[in-house]
This record gives sequence, structure tokens and C-alpha cells, in this order.
Amino acid sequence: MFTATPRNDYLFGEDFQDGLDSPSSQLTAEEIRKAAHVVNGGEVALTQCPSCRGTGRFRTYSGRDGGACFKCKGKGGITTRQVGAIKAKATKLANQAAWKEEHSAALAYVQKRAGKGSSFYASFLDKLESYGTLTEGQMAVVYKDMAKDAEFWAAKKAERAAAAPKVDMTAITALFDRAPVKLVKKPIFRTVDLTIKKAPATGRNPGALYVTATDGGEYLGKVVDGTFHKAYEAPADTAQKLMAVAVDPTAEAIKYAAKFGACCCCGKALVNPVSVLAVVGPVCGPRWGLDHLRLAAAEMLAAEKAEEEILATRAGGQ
Repeated sequence: MFTATPRNDYLFGEDFQDGLDSPSSQLTAEEIRKAAHVVNGGEVALTQCPSCRGTGRFRTYSGRDGGACFKCKGKGGITTRQVGAIKAKATKLANQAAWKEEHSAALAYVQKRAGKGSSFYASFLDKLESYGTLTEGQMAVVYKDMAKDAEFWAAKKAERAAAAPKVDMTAITALFDRAPVKLVKKPIFRTVDLTIKKAPATGRNPGALYVTATDGGEYLGKVVDGTFHKAYEAPADTAQKLMAVAVDPTAEAIKYAAKFGACCCCGKALVNPVSVLAVVGPVCGPRWGLDHLRLAAAEMLAAEKAEEEILATRAGGQ
């Protein structure tokens, strides 16, 4: 049986207290429950429902009536308790999103390890899905493993760098440096087996030279500060071929022109006899500072033509 105390005055008012003192005015349990519900922010303390904006009806994006609002049950308003629950949920989701952003690198590592078959890290993903975050202890394990992996791969990288062959690319670099930037935006030097490209000054490896396969275009490695870093899939003799190109680029250009009948600088077909003999076309010659090859070729062809004319004159005189 509910017993009134002076503490109830501020909940239900003096009239209610007086009513409890009267034997003929005892409230039922249901009436007491409803009265307490009102005082705790019930029916008389409704706030406009954010889902239906007070209409009590759910509207689709196209404007169609979707029936009674699922959040306020068609009343158009929600209680202060519901408002608090909505705010708490939004705050929780925002905190989880901020936490994930803060630990994005670590979570990417967890995804990577789980993707490679680690059941241990797969369990971390399950916990993340369930709780939205991981515990401090779990994150300590992740960061510890990340540090171990970083140390391991740093040692591997240093080991590969120490074993990488040294290549003097002075001749190739000088060739690229002679090509004006405004006319040759992407300098490329082609040989029979290797194609060498100059890395952009604003890229990840300014000053480096990228090496690809002439036939197929596969990436074979890069030259940085005179050291050739071979790609894992590149043939074992790539470094030796690159050294041969670096020693005598002109000889390699001649081999390229002989095999493909094309300019080693732009890759276009060589048709003019001077261009064929010089292994460089009339446009690339001045652009790359290779006009001396075209001049020598022109002189050689002129000498051959003069000799042919002399022989023809002699034959006609006989």
C-alpha cells in the first residue's frame, strides 16, 4: 500500500497530499503510476519529434506518407527521456568516430593482419564491430606489433640498400639535363631492353630515374643517388643492362634505332636518311642537344653521295 509522506508534496501538490489524508480519496496504483510518469517528463513534457518534425507521420524522400512515425508512435512529440537517449546515442557515435579517426593507422594495420589470416586480429575486428572501439590493452598490443614490424622492415630496407649496386648515370643525367623543360616535359630515353624516365621534380622521388622494360613497360626499379633499387619482380640481369646503357648511351640508342627504326627520345619512326643514320629525329636532335649526331650523319651521307658521283663519273668516262 502506497504511504504518503511530506516528500510527496513537491511531486503531486498540496491538494494531492490532502487527498491522500482523506480515507475516501485513496488513489489506485495505476493512478499513482500515471502521476509519477507525468512528473518524470511524461505526456505533458513532450518535445517535437526530430523524425517527423511534430507531424506524427513518417514521410519518405519522395514525399509519400509512410504511416505513423516509428519514433514518436504518431504523437508528434517525444519525452525528455527519449531526447536524452537520442543525444546520448549521437554523442556515443561521435566519440567512436573520433576514436577511429585518431587510431586510423592502427586500425588499418588490424585490417591488414586480419586479411592475411590472423585469427587473433580477426577477433579484434569482431570486438570493434560490437563495441565501436577497442580497449587500451588491445590497442597497446596493436601498437607494439606495429613497432616490431616497422623495425623489421626498416632493417630489411637497410639491408637491400647496402646490397644495391652502384650505377654511374652521369651520361644519362646529362642527356636529360640538356632537354629543355618547356619542350620536353617528360624526358624518356629508350634502349632495346630498358627505358629510362626522369622522375618529376615535384614527385615522391625528385632527381631519381625510373627504369621500365621497353617491351611491356613493366617497372624494373629506380636509380636514386647513384644506387639502383631493383624491383622484386625484375630480372636478375637488370642492373648489368643498366650499367651498359650508362657507360655508352649513344651505342644503346643506335641499337634501339636499328631494331625498331625509331627515335630513342620520342619513339617515333625514323624515315629521313639523316635521322636513320643519326638515330634521332630533326625535332628531338636540337631539343636533347644531339644535333652533333645529325650533323655527323649528314656529313657522312654527303661524303658517300660525293663518292658515288665520282665513281659514276669515272664509269661514264670509260
